Amino acid sequence: MKMILASVILFFLLLSCSADDAKDEEKGGIEKATDRVAAEMVEKIKKPIDAARSVREVEEQRTKQEKKQIE
Repeated sequence: MKMILASVILFFLLLSCSADDAKDEEKGGIEKATDRVAAEMVEKIKKPIDAARSVREVEEQRTKQEKKQIE
């Protein structure tokens, strides 16, 4: 009985994975272009944020060094 139940669960897991793959294949040209543009926009937004974070880190290090020199 346990073997049958495990087989049924495995079957449904495999079926659900293949259904997700089919959804990706069914995307039309507009959806693919939208996904590509969205990914590009995310990258364009992330670059300045990452740059600001690194500037902040450098500034924090400089401030710590100045505080040590004052003490």
